[in-house]
Order: sequence, then structure tokens, then C-alpha cells
Amino acid sequence: MIDHQGRNDKTADAAAKAAEDAEDAAIDAEALIDNDEVDGPSSTEYSVAFTPRNLAVGFAIVAGLVAFAARRRRRSRQDG
Repeated sequence: MIDHQGRNDKTADAAAKAAEDAEDAAIDAEALIDNDEVDGPSSTEYSVAFTPRNLAVGFAIVAGLVAFAARRRRRSRQDG
């Protein structure tokens, strides 16, 4: 027979095991980083991150910010 107390013990055991598993995973990940065993992004991952369209949009944003800053600077020199 499982009483209310027995269910709490099982829940506590499951929570403790989950916490231990998470701690073990974190330690394993840290060990991989410390031992330089973590591979960098693959060429497939880079190809997704740096598509020509993404680069063009990024350059357009930067160009717009530069043009905006230059315009403000010109106006402040003419007003002053």
C-alpha cells in the first residue's frame, strides 16, 4: 500500500536524481571545454549563420547607421 508519505519520498527521489543528472551533465560539459574536446561550429552551421542575404541586411543596417550619424554631424556643424 502506498500512502501519501510514500509518494512524497518517490517524488523527492526523482527530483534528487534529476538534480544529480543535471549536475553531472554540467560537469561533463565543463570537462570537454577544459580539454579542448569541443568542436567549433561545422561548415554547415556557418553556412546557415552567414547567408548572403543575412550579410547584405547586416551591411545595409550598418550603412544606414553610418549615413544617419554623418548627416547629424553635418547638421550640427552647419547650425553651430
